Amino acid sequence: MSWKRLGRLFHAERQYPWLVSHAANPLPFLAGSQKLGVLFNVRDADNRAHVAVLSFPPTHPQGTIELFPSPILSPGELGAFDESGVSVGNCLTDEAGQWRLYYLGWTLSGRSAYYNSIGLAIGASPWGPFERYSIAPILGRSREDPYSLSYPWIWRENDGRWSMIYGATIRWLDRHTMLHELRTAASDDGLCWRPTGRALLPLAPGEIAHARPCLLRSHRGYELWFSVKTADGYRIGYASSDDGLRWQRADEIAGLEPGREAWEDREVCYPAVIDFDDQRYLFYCGNGYGRSGFGWAVWSHDHDV
Repeated sequence: MSWKRLGRLFHAERQYPWLVSHAANPLPFLAGSQKLGVLFNVRDADNRAHVAVLSFPPTHPQGTIELFPSPILSPGELGAFDESGVSVGNCLTDEAGQWRLYYLGWTLSGRSAYYNSIGLAIGASPWGPFERYSIAPILGRSREDPYSLSYPWIWRENDGRWSMIYGATIRWLDRHTMLHELRTAASDDGLCWRPTGRALLPLAPGEIAHARPCLLRSHRGYELWFSVKTADGYRIGYASSDDGLRWQRADEIAGLEPGREAWEDREVCYPAVIDFDDQRYLFYCGNGYGRSGFGWAVWSHDHDV
């Protein structure tokens, strides 16, 4: 059993002034009985990230992709924590039926290239528009996380509690390189968060960073996909857990290696998985963490990888 590649789904071709380069962090969601939607990041001419959305029918994707003509979330105002860009974390409904888009806000920095915080925007549907919950982040620098944060994944437990897995910088090695791991936080309402400061998984020898988690729950427990960075670039990692506390790493079972096509022949990263119409799909980026666009794959019992 492994992933069967279905090809590149979308890449940037200067479709709009706000969509000049990159198509990164794809986040699929159910868009009706016959369609999937995808939230993702694009960059404008100033290299600032916006959140875009498209939809397509998985049975006939080519030539039927509908790209919305405006971003559903754009960089924040001057001086805000997200003035330099906004990147997709995940999106889910709350008890009132509103859609919560948890995102990463970018701030360009000095001796280190940037520092990031986690924000929240709220909308009536995943198609937007979204309004910021606050001009300030909902999770930022703290005693537990003194440097920089990265992409969050949020879900609600069966007892109503909110949980988060996110990336946190351990330390900067130079201006563009840091050691980065996945950590956890808890909340009673999804708004005020308590970071634990504890790593979810240790970095293996040679690994520089774990980032951009995606979690699914089922009768089998918890499954987690995430990006793994080494000196050779990005790969997709995988871990599972019975209780969400103790994790077993198993990249060889459900991860993904670079492919044969030019757009993904060196790197694969930023995974997001969804179950749809009795199939499991993986959306992911190729080379250059989104510069070459994103593709998708389906979980298959028997095929030529």
